[in-house]
Amino acid sequence: MEKPKYLRLEEQNLHDWAFNRPAEWEFLDRKLERVESIEREGDRERTIQGCIEIINSCSEYLPALNKLGLLYKQDGRLDAASDIFGSAVAIGLACLPKKFEIGTDLIPWHWADNRAFLLACEHLGLCHLESALEQFEYSLKINPDCHGINELVLKLREVCRSITYRE
Repeated sequence: MEKPKYLRLEEQNLHDWAFNRPAEWEFLDRKLERVESIEREGDRERTIQGCIEIINSCSEYLPALNKLGLLYKQDGRLDAASDIFGSAVAIGLACLPKKFEIGTDLIPWHWADNRAFLLACEHLGLCHLESALEQFEYSLKINPDCHGINELVLKLREVCRSITYRE
């Protein structure tokens, strides 16, 4: 993936990085607020369409990608949600400069502009976890004698029931 046009990751302190807040995003923030008010009114299709319109106008606007991914997840469209969160993560990763050292450098939660990327990473991992559970459950349906999978499925079900997708 090529570097995003607006979004950048900048070193704030030694080993402490934050995404910039592109000025272009102020307008998109207001558009997303309107989309969220449509969601509160209960019009799911218009909410999804509003997110898609924002993303089409700026494909690197991570808050709209996260909102759309969550909407797809809530609708049971796990693959679509995973694809959207994967796109958001890929955009954030494309911002990593060459001098960023994974394992040493951090993208901390306390920088508010990091949260959209960090949430996308979290949501993508949760989607993969739920997808793994679905695959293991399918395996048990076609072969109930799968050695060791029964216990794993019980544990994964418990974990997946406790998952809360943060916004």
